[in-house]
Amino acid sequence: MAKFRNPWSHKNSPWYNKEKERWYDNASFEVNDSVKERKKTWDSFTNERISKIYPDIQQSAINFINQVESELGIRLRVYSGKRTWDEQDALYEQGRTLPGKIITNAKGGYSYHNYGLAIDVVEIRNKEAIWDTNWLGIGKIGIENGFEWGGNFESFIDKPHFQMTLGYSISDLLKLHKAGKWY
Repeated sequence: MAKFRNPWSHKNSPWYNKEKERWYDNASFEVNDSVKERKKTWDSFTNERISKIYPDIQQSAINFINQVESELGIRLRVYSGKRTWDEQDALYEQGRTLPGKIITNAKGGYSYHNYGLAIDVVEIRNKEAIWDTNWLGIGKIGIENGFEWGGNFESFIDKPHFQMTLGYSISDLLKLHKAGKWY
């Protein structure tokens, strides 16, 4: 009698992660295999804001939001994505000529938000914004998805901020913008 070999019982199975050398069931299927296929997040506001950032980073932003939810159980909302220069100038004036605390050091044209290369996130729990959250865990996952994290900035710590510069400096982007060559 021939011995039957179950094709799912060996390390060529789709349920075996060779890189991490571990098995998993479909309830805990590898985040990077399942989350990266999604085209949306849990949140319609976030999806709308992501749709307006630079197209080359949209999927990374979706992956980041979904991976944070999957791994940390934290639902993030993108509360700011691409900004006009006027919107950036208004934020710059906060804490200077307008009431409130200073929240940015970048004037219009000098923020990656102005080029659709940055997002700001906040945890949403029970329909409320939660600012005291696991920023280290969120930052780590953002970095894994290719973003620079504002929590690692030296001069102005900005934990909700994530940017993907794609190798462009602000001066590069200003030149491209002035030449009409940025999206």
